Amino acid sequence: MSNARARSPPIAEGQRMLLELVGVLGATAEGEVTDAVDDALQHIVGVGGDLVLVDLTAVTRLGTLGLATLLRAQEAAEEIRGIDLAINAPPASIAVR
Repeated sequence: MSNARARSPPIAEGQRMLLELVGVLGATAEGEVTDAVDDALQHIVGVGGDLVLVDLTAVTRLGTLGLATLLRAQEAAEEIRGIDLAINAPPASIAVR
C-alpha cells in the first residue's frame, strides 16, 4: 500500500485552501502530511486567509497515527488566530480497527 501524500498543488481559492490527501494515512506518512499541512497553513496566513480544508476522500486507510497527525494539525491551526482547519472525511470504512 502506498503512503498518503498531498495532491499537488493544493487548490487556493481566495482566502481558502483545499489540501487533498491520497493513499494510506498512517505512521510512514506522518512527516509528509505534517509538512503539507504546515505549508498550507503558512500559505493561508500569508494571503490573510481563514480556512484550510483537508479532504480525505481519496485516503484509502486511516490509522491511529494518521489520525493523531490530523489532530496535531488542528491544534496548530487553532494556535494561529483566525485560521480554521476543517476535515472532510469519507465514511468510517477507511479507519483501521
